[in-house]
Amino acid sequence: MNKDEALNKFTFMMEYRNLSSNTIHMYRWYLSRMFDFYQLEDVSILDVSMAQWYYVKKKDS
Repeated sequence: MNKDEALNKFTFMMEYRNLSSNTIHMYRWYLSRMFDFYQLEDVSILDVSMAQWYYVKKKDS
């Protein structure tokens, strides 16, 4: 899946968790920057899930 598809899937998962729109916006922004930094073009669902896990754990601590 490409970067846009991954970001859309990530957004759907965050909306499903009922996070605020501001939180989702910032998570998307950081995830997008991460994809750009590592120059990722093809992203797997595992990449998206790991990013979600990271942000959830970061929020809980």
